[in-house]
Amino acid sequence: MLAAASGRVVVMIGSGYEPASMLEGCTQSVALQLSQELDPLGIKVSSVLCGPSTTNFHRPQEFSLSDASQSRIESVSSTAASARTEHIRSIRNAIEEALRYFPVHSEDVTHVLREITKSSYPKYKYIIGIHPFLHLVQNATPTVLRLCVTSLRHHLS
Repeated sequence: MLAAASGRVVVMIGSGYEPASMLEGCTQSVALQLSQELDPLGIKVSSVLCGPSTTNFHRPQEFSLSDASQSRIESVSSTAASARTEHIRSIRNAIEEALRYFPVHSEDVTHVLREITKSSYPKYKYIIGIHPFLHLVQNATPTVLRLCVTSLRHHLS
């Protein structure tokens, strides 16, 4: 049995340039489980959701199919479906391009880590950058809509 102690565990979760992934959800689950196990011992666990940074370590690579694969896909898909797919792809590319103007700087990460280590009661979850914030909004939207519809239904009856 471990004796009571104090300390901090920081779980960094990077969203990169892609939408939320299963790995991100698994990492958040691990952080939550660690928090539940270590909190009684006085060890605080915080997860930091971090968007794409300004470092040169990672740059998104463009996805491209070979010419043979592309021609096979085009021959199978209909013109209407292809147009819809291209339209959706162009919307996503425009959103991703706009979000690249809001990268996370190393000073932002340092500030949050310093806040976690100095705080007597650090928060469970910190968000750095616009990508993780938008992911959380996207995940919460169905719940908010459900609550609004339920409230409206009760109000009208």
